[in-house]
Amino acid sequence: MRFPNLASTATAVWLTTLTTTHVSCHADPAQTIFDSTGPVQGYKKAITPELARDIEAAMRRDKIPGLALGVFHRDGISEFGAWGSKTEEGEAVNKDTLFILASVSKAFLSASMGILIDDYAHGRNTTPLPAGVDTFDWDTKIKALLPEDWAPMDKWANEKVSLKDILSHISGIPRHDFSYGPNDTLPDAVRKLQHLRPAFELREKWSYNNMMYMLGAHLIATYAGSYARFVEERIWTPLNMTSTTYSPSKAAASGKLTQSWITFGRRIPTWHTDATIDLNQGPGGVISSVEDLEKWVRTLMNGGVDPRTNKTIIPPSAFAAVTSAQAIISGTGDGNESISGYGMGWMRSSYLGHDVVEHSGGIPGFSTQIAFLPSSGIGIVALSNADMKFFPIVELPQRIIRDIYNLTASTVTAPAPSAAPNLSERLATARGESISAPPPL
Repeated sequence: MRFPNLASTATAVWLTTLTTTHVSCHADPAQTIFDSTGPVQGYKKAITPELARDIEAAMRRDKIPGLALGVFHRDGISEFGAWGSKTEEGEAVNKDTLFILASVSKAFLSASMGILIDDYAHGRNTTPLPAGVDTFDWDTKIKALLPEDWAPMDKWANEKVSLKDILSHISGIPRHDFSYGPNDTLPDAVRKLQHLRPAFELREKWSYNNMMYMLGAHLIATYAGSYARFVEERIWTPLNMTSTTYSPSKAAASGKLTQSWITFGRRIPTWHTDATIDLNQGPGGVISSVEDLEKWVRTLMNGGVDPRTNKTIIPPSAFAAVTSAQAIISGTGDGNESISGYGMGWMRSSYLGHDVVEHSGGIPGFSTQIAFLPSSGIGIVALSNADMKFFPIVELPQRIIRDIYNLTASTVTAPAPSAAPNLSERLATARGESISAPPPL
């Protein structure tokens, strides 16, 4: 199968009310490139011709067929960029191209759990809790909520693991991605946890585990009905995220879903299917575009409140809980990055003095990243249609932060393709991903 021609499309769009000026480049005639030089309304642009050239070079270097980028500033200023192809035939990536988000999806589950907790606290959810359970909150024990399904090997974990523990990856149970398969249901996957050996004691160490987000989806489905419907009704519909879905067939039927490629340039079938998506919804099943994700990221930048409607999407207490570090990922920093922690569906650290909340994602055929800087008023979305790519997950967001704030990193490196094995290990360590499991999410 041929690799798409990266030169077929290269776009960078600055959305303002100013008169537009064309910039010379190899662009699809159906798309427009706006002048990306100089400040606009006090904001320094991120998607410049220089950045666009570097993105194209990185895509050729790393064999990335297509990439979509969104950079969102305070007060509604947005930039969108799209490069490369979404199909083998060369159809261009656009800001409305759909990508599977992989583990970036986890933030929707943690937000949904926070919404459900708030519903119980204010009497909006009347689904009865089990006998003896008085509250549904972050400290409620899984054993109390799922007495028939939750029975891990460790007796202490069996009794004491809470909602917060599972979503912050400190249950003590490591990822066992070969323990479940496409024919398993959510309850099946949860019950299999009783046969999986823990690696640590409860709350001893952060240990990434996709199955805990399957467990989270199962809990929401148990106490609020369909998990997918809950996310759609409480997050996507209020935010008018009309293209976002969990359904691969719906995404494909829209004509917006990108094809996908593995690390070294071979196209593969879309990893998630309708037959497996129930299992993968919580840990990694959201399908969306940079255009739709702008609405989500702007809500995050605004503390969980939709800035367009002033409607609270994520209750303040829930927003604080999911974005605050609950566990230490790395207890050491360097000249560029601080120590890092994990909240619930979000990682948090500082980069060159700027507070960053982020999460990356990766499954076969996709590498994704969402980051926002709460104090600085910047949001970044980078979506690509090839897997295990360091550039969109780490290099590109960090480059944008440096460019916007005129910063210089103490060491800036661009990994060569020959460094791929070490790169895989670095990604696995830094982002909680696995290099041996089938769906790394």
